[in-house]
Amino acid sequence: MATEKPRFSVTFSDDSYRRIRQYQKDNKISTQSKAVARLVAIAIDEIEKRGAIKNTSLYSSEALDLARDYDHKLDSWGRKQVRTVADNEMARCAAELSEQQEQRPAAPPPPAGEGVRYIIPEYFGRVSAGSGQPAADERPENAHLTRQPPRGASYIAHISGDSMEPTYHDGDRVFVRATVDIFPGEIGVFSMGGDQYIKELGDGVLLSHNAKYPPIPLQNDTRCQGRVLGLCDDRYFEQPAGGLA
Repeated sequence: MATEKPRFSVTFSDDSYRRIRQYQKDNKISTQSKAVARLVAIAIDEIEKRGAIKNTSLYSSEALDLARDYDHKLDSWGRKQVRTVADNEMARCAAELSEQQEQRPAAPPPPAGEGVRYIIPEYFGRVSAGSGQPAADERPENAHLTRQPPRGASYIAHISGDSMEPTYHDGDRVFVRATVDIFPGEIGVFSMGGDQYIKELGDGVLLSHNAKYPPIPLQNDTRCQGRVLGLCDDRYFEQPAGGLA
């Protein structure tokens, strides 16, 4: 019979299997599956009473409910809207955190030759300098720099495409400050139609620096996710003389 209840397989030792059969018989339980389920429930209750485990989920019940709705109740358009809202809110939170960090006194530069590492998130899913790159749900990795990044940098992004040449090239890494608002003439990271772009903000359009790419008109769902602060080149990863401490 079809069921929506979670299913899984489990293997028992001969001794455990014998004890389960005996428990089933003693308690007049109709099936072995029900006997196993009851034993598992008893064991979990006992462990929780002892305080050995609590709620072990990494996510709240509300987040799990939202994830189920996302997978089973939304069509592709609805999922795209949820992704856009989530991206915008994460950018807003990151921008606020970046502003808080900027208000702190700047740390003095490290002494010459001292192996100090600066840690900053790095996203390896590339941002399009072209016709658009699908936005990915990606977790960053920590980049360890040996030079201090530009003030206000929130993360490192990778560029895909040649539309921003000669300013930036395919495969370049750039520092980005998370923000939801930039001025015309500044280069930013934008989301639009489920894609991500790195472009210069113009008057109602996104501009490429490569003349072969036409301007892209802003849409209702166009959102700024960050301002590009500059190139993250190999100098930021060079080890000082004598290596890292």
